[in-house]
Amino acid sequence: MNPDARTELFRHCDVSVTRSWLVLDGAQYAIRYINRLSTSSFEPPRWAALAVLCVCTLLAIFTLVRIIVGDFSLAWGWWILLACAGVMLVAGHVAFVRTGIYNVTVTFEDGESVTASMPSATLAADFQDALRDALDQLDYHDTDQATPTVVLASLEPNQLQHVSGPMVGVVRVGDDKASEIEE
Repeated sequence: MNPDARTELFRHCDVSVTRSWLVLDGAQYAIRYINRLSTSSFEPPRWAALAVLCVCTLLAIFTLVRIIVGDFSLAWGWWILLACAGVMLVAGHVAFVRTGIYNVTVTFEDGESVTASMPSATLAADFQDALRDALDQLDYHDTDQATPTVVLASLEPNQLQHVSGPMVGVVRVGDDKASEIEE
């Protein structure tokens, strides 16, 4: 393992990324098996909430004027004002307070996928950048993409015909040195 493999590239709550690992909800996933990253977001319907807020404000003003003039009964007018106030609170919360949800979905080579939800677009972008940096900095000699070297300590060259599969390099290990076997 590289000495800087534990260097954290990103951390937020229960999500962290190092050069070798993605830790999400207490589970560790190897960076080298990441196949795809995708993002999605959900923004609250702010414009619709603002429209509802404006309509309820106008309705509340109209109802208050009708109560003062005496066109509405006092009981109905106050119930309408209370309903308008409740709807205005909810619409104001959606329009001005509620934050969006930003998801980064990580898909692995085996088809498994995990999703990390972030409270802001900036955190989601930082998380995705950290994963890309980790993927870019992989040491391919430590992964399955490296060319294997098969070491056969007890076989003689004439016994190698029974070993199948693609072998790029076959070496014999002696007392304190390794020598390549010629085919």
